[in-house]
Order: sequence, then C-alpha cells, then structure tokens
Amino acid sequence: MTNTTNISHIICENDETKGKAVLYFFLGDITKHYNCVICEEIDRVVKRFLIDAMDYRKDYFASGFDKSITGKSDTATWIRFTYTDNTTIPLYIGGFFITTGQHLIWAGGAYPGVILAIEHINNDPSILPGYHIELIEVNTNGDAGVAMRYLIDMIQSPPQKIMLFGAMKSESSIALAETAKWWNLLQIACSNNWPELSDRSRFPFYFRTAMPQTLFAPARIAILRQFGWKQVAIMHRDDNSFNQASKVLAEALVANNITLMGLELFPTEDDPGNAIRNLKKSDARIIFTYNFDMVSHFCEAYKNKMYSPRYVWITATMQTLKTRYGSYWWENVDAVDCTPEEIKTAAQGMIMFAEAPIRHDGIMPSSGITVDQFRAEYSNLSASLGMPYSVFAAPAYDSIWAMALTLNESMHNLPDNKTLQNFTYDASDMSAVFLDAFYNLKFEGLSGPVMFTETGDRIGSLDVYQLVGESHVIIGTYYYDTDEFIMDTNFFWEGGDIPRDHGLTETQHVKISNIIYYSACVLISCGSILALSFLAFNVVHRQKRFIKMSSPNLNNMIVVGALLVYISTILFGLESGVHALAVCQPDPSGRDVTIVPVILECISEHDLVWVILLFGYKGMVLLFGVFLAWETRQVKYPQLNDSRYIGFAVYNVTVMCCIGVPATMFLSPLQKDLQFILTSLCITFSTTVTLCIVFVPKILEYRDTLRFIDAAPPAVMTFTQGTVHNDSVFPHTSGSCRLAEEELVRYRQMYQGNVDTTTRVTTMAESFCSEERNPQL
Repeated sequence: MTNTTNISHIICENDETKGKAVLYFFLGDITKHYNCVICEEIDRVVKRFLIDAMDYRKDYFASGFDKSITGKSDTATWIRFTYTDNTTIPLYIGGFFITTGQHLIWAGGAYPGVILAIEHINNDPSILPGYHIELIEVNTNGDAGVAMRYLIDMIQSPPQKIMLFGAMKSESSIALAETAKWWNLLQIACSNNWPELSDRSRFPFYFRTAMPQTLFAPARIAILRQFGWKQVAIMHRDDNSFNQASKVLAEALVANNITLMGLELFPTEDDPGNAIRNLKKSDARIIFTYNFDMVSHFCEAYKNKMYSPRYVWITATMQTLKTRYGSYWWENVDAVDCTPEEIKTAAQGMIMFAEAPIRHDGIMPSSGITVDQFRAEYSNLSASLGMPYSVFAAPAYDSIWAMALTLNESMHNLPDNKTLQNFTYDASDMSAVFLDAFYNLKFEGLSGPVMFTETGDRIGSLDVYQLVGESHVIIGTYYYDTDEFIMDTNFFWEGGDIPRDHGLTETQHVKISNIIYYSACVLISCGSILALSFLAFNVVHRQKRFIKMSSPNLNNMIVVGALLVYISTILFGLESGVHALAVCQPDPSGRDVTIVPVILECISEHDLVWVILLFGYKGMVLLFGVFLAWETRQVKYPQLNDSRYIGFAVYNVTVMCCIGVPATMFLSPLQKDLQFILTSLCITFSTTVTLCIVFVPKILEYRDTLRFIDAAPPAVMTFTQGTVHNDSVFPHTSGSCRLAEEELVRYRQMYQGNVDTTTRVTTMAESFCSEERNPQL
C-alpha cells in the first residue's frame, strides 16, 4: 500500500566527528542506524526523496544543511522526510505536539506513539484503501498562543488538512477547538482532562481519548460500593477543573444514597489546613480530594493525624501526581515543614485513579499489534528520537487509530458521491458524517476499549492504584461501559481491617463523680439533722412565750421546706446520672471509638417563660420579706422583732442565687461535676444559714432563761408571799410573780451599770410573769 521511509532525527555529533550526522530510517518493521552520510545506502534512499519535499518545509532544516545531506550542521535539528509511492492519496493530519521545554518530560513521548500509529495504519490494507495518512506536526511548547498561530498557518497553507491531533495541554486544545470548528475540522487529543472541554456548545468537533475528571465519578462510586462506604466528604482547590469534577461527584453521591458529610473548598493561594481541620470535626473518614499540591496536603493531614488506619484519602489522578513530582513525590518537601517520612506516612493507603497507560487485560487491540510489540517498537523509536517515555503514548496511538477508523467508516457514507480527498474547510456535510462516525465508533485500543460519549469524552477504563510503602500498586480496573470494578489484588489496609466510613460511637450518660456526690450527701445529711433538731426544739418548747410570739407553726413550715430543699439536692444528683443507663459496646479492636455524652434534661418549648415566672414570683416573695422586715423594725419586744434576721436571710438567699443561677445557666452541660458542686453548695449553704438565722436566736433565748431560773434564790422558787415595792415593774401582781418582781429589783441592784444584763433579766421576768397571767397563750 505505502512504502514509507522516515528520516526522523538528525543529530550533530561532537567536535571530534563534526560534519557527520546520525540518521534513523524506518523501513517497515526494520530500523537501521547509520553514522556516516557517505554510505551508499543513504545515497540510495536520498535519491528516492522528492526534491520538493526539502523545499516544502525548509524551516525543518538547520542552516548548514544542504540538499546533498552532507550533515554540516552545528545544532541538533528535528527533521522528518517521508517518501511515499504515488499509488495512494495522502490525507493530511495537523499534529500539535510538545517536543521541547519544561513539558517535554510528560508530553514528548506522545509523538513516537503517533508516528507508530500512522505507520501501522498505512501498512494495513484494510484501513483507508487507496489512501495514506501523512502528519504535519508543529511544536507548541505548551503555549496556547503558539498553537493558535500554527493553526492559522495550517489553514492558510496547503495541503488541505482533514483532521487535527492535539494539543497536549488542555488550555491549548481549548484555543484550537474554539477556532477549528469554524473550518469544520474535527480534533482529537490524548492528554486533556479539563471538564470544560465537554461543553458541546463550545467544542462541537472536539474528542479525546483521555477521560475528564467528571467521568471519574462512576469509578469512585464503584469503590465506595466495593467496601460499603455510605458516608464520605469532598475537599477541593478552587480550580475550574476541580470545581466541576467535585460537583459531578457530589451529584453522583446523592443519586447513590451516599451521605456527603462535608464539602470543603479552599482558595488556590491558601494551604488546605483549614479545610482538613473542618473535615476532621465532621468525623468524615473517607475523603475525596482534588488538589495539585499533594505534598502540602498530606503534610497538613499528618499534622492533624488524619491518616491510615482511620482515614482513607482518594485523590484525583496518579498521572497528575507523578507528572508534578515524580514517582517519589513525597520527597519534594522544600515548601513544607514536614519530612518525607511524615508525608509518606500520611499518604499510606491512599487510593488513586489513572487512565490505563496501556492495557493489561490480555485482549488483542483492533490494530493487530500486541502490547509487547508496541512496547518494543515504541522503546526503539522513542530512544531514536531522544524522547522520554510517556503515559500518553498508547492514548496517542489510539487517537490516530480513532481518526483512521472514523475516516474509513465515513468514506462509504459521504454525500453526493464525494471522496475523502474532496474535503474542504467549508464541507460541513462531510464533517457531519465524520462526527456521526466518531459517536458510533467502538474498538479495542492499546490503552483499553475506546468509545465516546455524546460530549466527545472517552468511555474507557481506569486503573485503580493504592500507595503501599513506596509503591503505587495496581489494585484493579474499572470498566466504564459495564460499570464494573475488577480487582487484580486485594487492597492493603493497616491492621488488616477495612476502614470504616465513620467512627464507632459509644453513648454514655454524663454523671456526677461518686466522690463528689456522696460528699455532698454527707453535708446535706448534716444539714437535714440540724433542721430536724430545730424542728424538735420548736415542737417541744412551743408553749414557751418567746416561741409562741415567733409563730411556731410558720417556723415548722420553714424547717419542712428546708428538708424538702435538701432532698431535692440529693435527687438532682441522682437525675444527673449517678446510675448510668446501658451504653453501647466498645470497639472490639479498641482503636476507634467516639464517646457520645448523653445528658438527662427536662426541657420545655416554653423554658424562657417558665424561668421568668419562677424567678418573678420568688423575687416578689423575697421583696415582700424585705418589706415586712422594714415595717416591723420598730417593734419593742425582741421576741416579735425579727426584722434584722429577716434581712440577713434575704441577703443570704440573694447572694447565693447570684452565684448559683449563672453557674447553672452558663456552664457547659458536660461540666456536671462543677455544676453540681456550685448548685448544691449554694442551696445547702443558703438553706442552712436561713435555718440558723431563724432558730439560733431562739435557742440562745431559751438558754438565757434557764440561766435566770437557775440563778434565782430559793425564795423565788418556793413561790412565797412577798411585799409589793413602790417601784414595781409588775403592777397588780401577786404570788410567785411578785416574788420574781422582788428578785428583779435585787438583780437590778446587783448589775447596776450593765445595761445588757439588766435588760435581759427584765425580759425574762416579764416572760415569766406573762405566762402566769395568761396561761392560755
């Protein structure tokens, strides 16, 4: 069909051999290497070249290179001549490559893949009979502006191009695709993964054998199904490509009933630290991340202890990672404050996806070239051209085959009996036939099955990798057309257990410490015993005048109320969880349990209303007590004048409320110990002090009365008849009361000058005589 001879590379040797050139010839499957341009074999081949081929693209030649090919060039120069028999018609393809510059390391290897595909197609009589493909290539150096300039040159200069290959970078392909559509040029690329290229309103003639990030979503869902993970999170850098990919993944999660626990976006100029910390708070364990700078990402993950075995990171693509940093990417720590070992530790077990650089399922590609054959030919050719290996070699090979098969299918369906050589830039009817053929295309490529979606994206397969130690291990392959994930080997999980998508939880009642609670019970018991003692005193001496005058029944109610307050404090401690309810069993492995505190609380929809009402009426009671104390402050009888004690009691309760109420309102519900200590102390202290204020003065009064009786002469106690003195303080009295009067006079004489003692004796005498006159009191 076609006899193609390529001089693919001319290299000027060093000074010792200057004037010679190294040429590589490809004659079918035989590669010959010649070091001397004066060899007869070279002369024979050169004579077969059309002289016009040299004139056609003089810019490919070095300045010192003449038509006799003497090789007098001082610089290395790319050159390719193709001699083809005139029995077939050429179909020209414009190719946009990267063959120099910083992107050569990952993109340069696509060029040898394209050359091999063209040779295999041209040597296959079943593909494009009567035609052969010729490539017109340019080096864009990864620059979209340069790519556009070359595109305009190709369109304006003969020969007519029928399709375009490339470019290698997505931004360059966007520029080409938005322009080429106006000349009805279909375009296919092998390395573009930006989601915006799927927009058919902008890029109707664009196809790609690379899968965009948006098409990775089904593979990621398949991994989640594999392990039964139902709760995940997403974090991504603010980048157009990542924004669209994360949006599609989030929609896929919802469609598959998988809970999205968090979605964190961080600006391009910021580190992912805040996003990672937020995800840790959400307790997300399975996290999808879209980020170019994975070194800083895993440095932050290490600092936050978010790594295996608790966490699983699922990253964007392995190609992006290895292209940016190389195979040992964790060693690039110049811009972070982590060591390589820390980065590697944080990344252990992470899952990555990558388009299969070359198929490994044993299926024979449609080209008839086995994987091993391609590798051998590609290695020889890339070495001859000085090109590095590229993961895009096989996709580039498949892209050219997709073009050839599309043209092969279309040549029988062209309108108006047109042929492929009739294509022009305004032949929209022919481009429509090409477009339809592309959509219906399906074949087995070197990189896996090849077919296209309605958006021009490839439907193929994805390899799933996992970082184990320092190796990126292929775990299995996801097949897009069958939505099936086939594992070649088992995933490696630290500890041997599949990580959970959330931590185990153990519910526990927040309870008061037993020491604190029982210590409070002892104090409350002492207060209760004191209250009962006061109650007993009040009941036993209820007939005493000083007890009667202080309203003993109300005093009894005070004691009963105090006892109820003490009991409520004990019950408050019990309600807070001393006897905890049953809790969930802990994780048998003991490595990942989250304690969920449970607090028993009585709540209402109208809590605020009830608080206002309770505090309102209690405050009014306190104010009323203050009012009574003020109004009775002038009462002359000490037994009836409790105003000072009432004031003390009100002050005591108010101060304790000011301490206790804020403590219960503003302390965290989880601080049960501190809450209980403050509350119980405030309640117990204020209650006990109030009891003492009410009853201690009465006990002291009773004690003084006993002392008065014990100190009286026997004459008083025998109740003998006496004489009424003129200065009697008890007029109209008789009997024992009169004797008390006489004793009072004597005591006044004894304690002259001691006003307090005299007053107290007078009070007791009055009390003694009052009981005699009014026994009914």
